Amino acid sequence: MAKKSTKTKARTKQSPKPNPAQIEAVERLLRNKQYQEAEARARGLLERFPDYGGLYRLLIDILEQKNDHYGAGAAAWLWARNRPNSAPAQGALLQSAARLGLVHLMLSTAERLRALGAEVPGLPQPDPALLEEMRTMPDGRIATAEDMFAFDTGRLLMGARDFPNAIAVLQGVEIASARNNLGATLFHVQRIEDALQAFSAGWQADADNLFALGWLIRLRCYLGDEDGARGLVTPLAAATARRTDDLLMQLDALLFMGEDAAALAAFERASKQSWFSDKEGAPDAMARVRHFAACASARRGNLKQARQYWKEALATSDSLLVARDNLAAISGWNNAPAFPVMFDMSHSFPVNWLEQLKLGTQSITPQALQDRLAELTASPAYLERICRAGDVGMRGLAVLLLRAQATRGNSDAAKRLKAFIALPIGTDEDRMEILNVLRQHQFLAKNETVDIWLKGRLQSIVLTAYEIHREVEPPELPPHLQALLDESIDKNANGDIAGAQACLRQILEQTPDNRTTLGNLGQLLIHQGEREAGEAMLRRVIALYPDYLHPRCNLAKVLIRDNRLDEAQDLLGDLHKRERFHIQDYFLLIGTTAALTAARGDPVAAKQMVDQLEPMVETEEDAAYLNDVNSMVIAHLPDQAINKMVEQVGKLFKRKK
Repeated sequence: MAKKSTKTKARTKQSPKPNPAQIEAVERLLRNKQYQEAEARARGLLERFPDYGGLYRLLIDILEQKNDHYGAGAAAWLWARNRPNSAPAQGALLQSAARLGLVHLMLSTAERLRALGAEVPGLPQPDPALLEEMRTMPDGRIATAEDMFAFDTGRLLMGARDFPNAIAVLQGVEIASARNNLGATLFHVQRIEDALQAFSAGWQADADNLFALGWLIRLRCYLGDEDGARGLVTPLAAATARRTDDLLMQLDALLFMGEDAAALAAFERASKQSWFSDKEGAPDAMARVRHFAACASARRGNLKQARQYWKEALATSDSLLVARDNLAAISGWNNAPAFPVMFDMSHSFPVNWLEQLKLGTQSITPQALQDRLAELTASPAYLERICRAGDVGMRGLAVLLLRAQATRGNSDAAKRLKAFIALPIGTDEDRMEILNVLRQHQFLAKNETVDIWLKGRLQSIVLTAYEIHREVEPPELPPHLQALLDESIDKNANGDIAGAQACLRQILEQTPDNRTTLGNLGQLLIHQGEREAGEAMLRRVIALYPDYLHPRCNLAKVLIRDNRLDEAQDLLGDLHKRERFHIQDYFLLIGTTAALTAARGDPVAAKQMVDQLEPMVETEEDAAYLNDVNSMVIAHLPDQAINKMVEQVGKLFKRKK
């Protein structure tokens, strides 16, 4: 009896399971529609209790309620894999497969349920002719049911972004679509060389597999092999697509490489094929085909045709937002080269890296962010193409990656950033920020001429390699004297000149050589008409602090008004040799230099100096600095230039920063 009792206990031993309070906590989150928290809590419990079916049911319910049907299917698949003899697990997988239209996964799971003795009532039985058609590959070969089951399972796991399990399932499946999906999955886990090999094998096995060939071109460029990518363009451009997926990747890769005419020709050839039909093809895919045709037309200058293709795309599928966005922007392309948004994130960056980056940026140090950016091995050539054809988010990320590469000393990244700022893509502020990065990291020589798109046109500007900063300088005075200095500024602004002077003189009684106080008092004296006393005080500050920019510029302004231009030049001369300026100091120096240039009879050059400052305006304080600069220069400009400058200043003050 003792032995019999022992065996019974061994057979009925149960796996550990969570306590009811843990389950209730997850269910409470679900009732409150806190899906992210509920999912995280359920997955954490599953790691501890992987054999407890109730947790799988709960996780599937959470994912279905948040409309992540592929995620729910992947959870059901994991449950069925871990518990192959569980009818509830297999039933959950069957339900997901049916919902997602994964026919061969559905049929195979139904067979498994029947083998377990379960009934499968109401399961639709596909037409045998339809099944044979589904198993017929583009190259004419017939796939086995087992391969189709693996292919469907891989699609399910890819949709759920469970890439490691998708790779395991798709390895060794010898059908073209499975090899293509394997290559894409390897890309998304940053196994770029392995992805390249998978697509290469797919194309070698089937020369008409344009999906694989298009990916090969992208991946060669990703790895920096532009010549290799360019060499594959010739067979891709000459081919005629045999199905929608091949055509999409053919157009994608040709546009990616800038082969717009070839892309249009490929689209026109495909449109004459018997399979090309909005009724037969998936609406979203056919809409994107027309979107690509519109992009090629726009880049070739045929905006009328581009508009028509985008309208057709939206008529096919109104969910294609990129087509709607391009239609809204097309009116602004008449006077500038067209750079429509072509690509999205779907296969431009590895998904696992994007998700890690998104999670990491919620609480990450600047250095850790740079390290995360450095993990991506995309070449500057690849990133430049994303900058030219991606949406705002993609472009911002690609620019950030190029900047990170440039700051690590990558001259190719810097070269491509320099070319990018000459294009009408993004905002003037974006381009000026890139320009400052190039300047700060010494990718621009002093006095180098740079082409940049500003104010709606391509301009050539000469920039010295200055570093401009906005760091707050520590106070020069103790708190009680700093309060007096602030009071003097307020009194001066309110017209109480005598009160302002009194405050400054109180400060000088305790700190007779304070540079800011001496400089401010010198300016006040000049404004009150005490020119000699004010000029003497400014010269005293300059003698005490020869590197202090403000008194030298302020005295130079006085000398310019007196037409003592050579003396003003002497005061300003060596200030331009500095390499680093606070934004306020830089505006003051450029403004004073521009005023001197105008006074010497060259108002055009003076205005060009001022124009270079405008894109640097980021705050209301910057706008005030620019207003001061304009006030300095305006008296020395002819009437026409004065009127235009006043108009520009007015616009600046209306601009929200």
